[in-house]
Amino acid sequence: MNDHARWWDSVSANPRPRRPVLVVAVADDPHAQSTLAEDFGARWLRRTAEGTTATARIAAELDVPILVLDDSEIPDHHDLILLADAGRGLTTRAAEIAVSHFGAEPQLVVGYGSGISDRQWMDKVLAVSVTGPEVHLPAPVAALAAVLQSAAQRDVPVLLDGAVSAAAAAVATRCPPMQIPVMGDEPTQQFFADRIEAGVWSTSGIGPGLGLGALSGLAMLRLALLAADV
Repeated sequence: MNDHARWWDSVSANPRPRRPVLVVAVADDPHAQSTLAEDFGARWLRRTAEGTTATARIAAELDVPILVLDDSEIPDHHDLILLADAGRGLTTRAAEIAVSHFGAEPQLVVGYGSGISDRQWMDKVLAVSVTGPEVHLPAPVAALAAVLQSAAQRDVPVLLDGAVSAAAAAVATRCPPMQIPVMGDEPTQQFFADRIEAGVWSTSGIGPGLGLGALSGLAMLRLALLAADV
């Protein structure tokens, strides 16, 4: 039995996930250092609702509903939750948490995000450097942390996608069994992964972000469980 299947066998009473859901926190910071449009998240949300984003197409193929999170929506009646984020400036928010809550050195946790230039990266480091110790949790991180805490109460396993869901896991007061299907290049994701000690399945594939890493993890998990049945 492969590592993915062993993990699932150890954390779930079900032979395989039959009711997964992709939960996405969407937010845009128009002032962040980014190559993305100022309303990237809002556009992504509209296109996903229309079924035209890669996330929507893959989720449909895997028969996974997409839940866009707000302050009141906590998923229920699912046996696996995939956490993700979409929007502009979210890696900056994750880096701010690493600095303010965990004392990280800004230059070690700030990455290139959407593909910013070296000059933009230096500006991003400067912005994160002035983060105060009492900074409030950004809404996307707080919302995903609430989902994790709810999942922990119901013993529902979670697959994390990208830096923001990893940050949410690091600040949540209680977490369910978690794994990281795909580790990307963002240093904040690695920073938080080390803190939460979540297993990483791969450093390649369709990549983390926008739910794609979590969805690819679900596909890998299903294949592993099918192979384990042979």
